[in-house]
This record gives sequence, C-alpha cells and structure tokens, in this order.
Amino acid sequence: MTGLTEEEAEAQARAMLAPLLGRLAKLRESGHEDDAWEAAQATIVSLHKQVLLAKQMALLQRLARTTEKLDPRQLELLASQLLVLEAKEGEEVQDRDDDLVDAEVEELIEEARKPEAERPVRRALPEHLPRQLTELDVDDTDRTCPCCGTERVIIGREVREVLDIAPIRLRVRRYERLKRACPSCKDSGVLVAAPTDEQLERVMASPRLLAHVASCKYDAHVPLHRLQRLYGHMGLRIASSTLGGWIARTAEELEPVHRALWEVLRSQPVVGTDASGLRVLDRDTPENITLGTMWCYVGYPDGGPRLCAYRYAPTGTGADGPWAHLAGQTGFVQADAANVFDRLFNGKVANAIEVGCWAHARRKLHALVESDSRVAKPLQRIARIYRVDKAAAVQGMSADERLALRRRVSAQHVKWLHGWLKRTSGREPPASALGKACGYWLNQWDALTRFLDDGRLELDNTEVERQIRALAVGRKNYLFAGSHQGARRAAVIYSLMRSCDLAGVNATDWLEDVLVRLAGGWPQSRIQELLPHRWNSEAQQAPQ
Repeated sequence: MTGLTEEEAEAQARAMLAPLLGRLAKLRESGHEDDAWEAAQATIVSLHKQVLLAKQMALLQRLARTTEKLDPRQLELLASQLLVLEAKEGEEVQDRDDDLVDAEVEELIEEARKPEAERPVRRALPEHLPRQLTELDVDDTDRTCPCCGTERVIIGREVREVLDIAPIRLRVRRYERLKRACPSCKDSGVLVAAPTDEQLERVMASPRLLAHVASCKYDAHVPLHRLQRLYGHMGLRIASSTLGGWIARTAEELEPVHRALWEVLRSQPVVGTDASGLRVLDRDTPENITLGTMWCYVGYPDGGPRLCAYRYAPTGTGADGPWAHLAGQTGFVQADAANVFDRLFNGKVANAIEVGCWAHARRKLHALVESDSRVAKPLQRIARIYRVDKAAAVQGMSADERLALRRRVSAQHVKWLHGWLKRTSGREPPASALGKACGYWLNQWDALTRFLDDGRLELDNTEVERQIRALAVGRKNYLFAGSHQGARRAAVIYSLMRSCDLAGVNATDWLEDVLVRLAGGWPQSRIQELLPHRWNSEAQQAPQ
C-alpha cells in the first residue's frame, strides 16, 4: 500500500468508508441533523489524503498486530474522531470570520459615539431656568485704596451659579364673576361674566393641580395617602377620597383623548403587546380582592415616537383581552408565545402576522447557564445578533438600511443557531430542560426570524416590558385599585403618561394644557391633535 497513487487511495477510502457513509445516509433520510451529516460525508472524503497518504503506514502497523483486516468499527471510531477535529477546525475558521464581521460592527458603533473628554466637565445649568441675581460686593471699609485713598472701581465679575429650588406652595385662585344690570331698566335682566376656560365644573381643583395629582400617582408613583401628607405639609388638610375623586374626574375628561390614542395606535404597522396583573378590591369575592389584568400595547410607527396604550380587563382571558382589543387587526403583532395570542394569527379573531420575541426565547437558554455549558455558544451568537441591531441604532439607520445589515451579518448567526438547535434537539430528551428550550425555539422559529424580512420589526418585545415597568413600580406603592372602574381610569392615565414619556413631553405640562383645552370646548373632530406625540407641533392652535 505504500505505492498507492492518489486516485487509488481515494477509491480505497470510499470502499472502506462505505458502511459509515451508508449509516449516515440513513440518518439523513430519517430527517435527523441534515446539515451535520452532509458535512460529515464531505469531510470523510476530503480527509482521505491525510488519513491514507500521510498516516496509512502508522495506522496499518497498529492494526496489523491483532488482525490482517480493518475492523469497520475501528474505522468508524477513527472517522468520528477526525470529524470532531474537523468540526472544531471549522468552528475556529467560522469564529475567525465572525470576529472580522464583529469588528466591522464595532467600527459602526464607534463611529457614532461622540468623543468623550478625558475628565468629566461640569455642565452649564439650563438656560431656560429663571435666574435670581445676587450681587456680592467688598466691605465699605475695603473700597478705598490703602496706597492713594482713591475709591476702587469695578473691573469685572467672578460668576458662580448654583441650583436652587423655590418652595412648593399651594394657593387659592379666587374668581369673582361680576354681575351687571341697568340701574334704570328693571326688565333688561342681569348679566354675569362668563367663567374662565380654566375652571372645570363641580371640582374645586385647577387643571394645574389635577395634573399634579395625576402625575404624582401615575408618573412618579406616589400613592394618594402620601400625597395627602405632602399637601398637609403645605398647609392643606384634604381627604384622600377627595384626591381620588380628582383622579376620577381627570380620567373622565381624558377619556376622548385615550380613545383617539387607541385608534392611532391600532393603525400602526407594528403593534407589540404583553400583560401584567393588578390587584383590585372586589366585595363580591371571598377575600374582597381579585386579580385583574392590564394589557399594554405599544405602536411602532414608520417614523416619529412610539405610542403606548393600556386596556384593563377583569380577567386574563383572551376574550376579555387581545381578542376583543385587536379584533380584525392586520399587520404585524409582536408578543410572546402564549396561547392567548393564537387567534390573532389564525384568522379566528384577526389576520395579523406573528412576530416572535428574542428576549423571551433567550431566557429559556440563559436559565441553563449554570447547569449546562452547552448553551454558552448559542448565547454568544444571540449576543452578536443584538450587537448588530445596536450598531444600526447608534448609526441611525433607516428600516431598509437596518434590514440590509441584518441580512448581511445577522443571517449567518441565525443560520448557525438553527443548526445547533436542530442537532441538540435531536440528541436531547424532549422532557429535559434543554430539550424544552430547543423545542420552544424551533416551534417559534418562523416568528422569531421574521425580523430578517422587514427592517421595521424589533428583535424583541422589551419596549412593552419597559412600559409595564411603570405599572409594576406603581402597584408596589399603592398595592391595589379601589374598583374595576378605578382600574379602567388608571389605564387611561397610564396610557397618556407613558405616551408623553415616549414622545419626550413633560407629562404635567401636557396634562394641564389638555385639561384647559377640553374644558374650553375643544372640538371632538380635532382630538387627535392633543395626543402627546402631536402636541408640540399641532395642538398649539386655538380651537375653531
């Protein structure tokens, strides 16, 4: 065999490896690990030169000690070892390629970063804040020059600014509507000045105070009993039930704006959703408390700020939640893989396109980090996919540009991850933790990879989770809603507070202005102009 030519060596290699190739072909036909087995067959043939030409003498000498024939099981063992080596080598090559791509992504991120000073520099205080000037001069006894007796003149100023706070005080605004009548004609009647637009009927709080109470509870997460104490320090003794009544009136006034917000949100091309529980007082239950559900929806427009809307439901069922809220919805809907959303995608309630959440799927693998080292590599790939989207974000890429970058970089990581999931799923028992995690990924694969088809889609649904965090912080402070109707009012105000935050609008200023406009008879046909994301540009015109 020492005189074998390259062609003869290849033919003999194929003959000797026929049993192994046959077994791999059967595995391939059965649908197990297609990519891996195809690579195995190609690897075995491509390595015949190294196996037979470079190592054939050492191999034959070891085997000749026990038998004159080659045991197929020994050959299979050798081939499997070579496959492992080749796979590792292939992964190293792939990792080197990935490192080159990752370096390109890092360059995109670095290009968008602003140069930072080596030492932190104190920022100037905001120019829009009011200034109070206090001049400090030298003592009168030091104004005369000790040398010549001449009065010293001002040659400059040494300026230092400090941030101060004015005392927060309550005040009473007294409105006196003058009455006029003719002193001569008794039949002409009495005229009374019209009330100001800033007054809301049947409530003794101004729009500014109503806005402050609502913002404290639903934006700063201050319970009403704590706000009651705060107002007490300002000299006002007021019942928490009165504050609750103000909240109810505020929500009642804002209900048309909330409906307009919901209509605009549902018309967006992408809608994300998730839910969280809220305890509600209910006298009809044995424990006098029940668990309602706050459904949170975020709209992703093609341009401009995102929108957020809450809808309350007494139960967590689909019939009370997304089936009712998103009936007839089209476009993309992003959510986790809960069964409650299935009817939105199968035509029973809506014909929306399902978009999966990578954050939910990633948690399935991350939960196994300490117990199974095999998840380290796929988690690294997922991190690279997120890194690509970060590069697109810091570069300010459009949807089309982000899609092109995803297809060029992220797609190869997605392909590797799919192969790993199929291989691991084929080896793991379905009931094991890793088997369940892989099953979740594979069952949701089409929805999870939809971001490679449309650049407007986000990788995950964490924007909705960020908005729900406000609810989570608030309910830890006020513990529960007083009634189902109170929970619905909370949904109205939460929606508008969170939309103000997404639009970069001061919630208290927006709320005061909108309450004044609504009290002044703002036309219902122009309600959408009062939405937070349109308020700065369009809502400054007086109603006509």
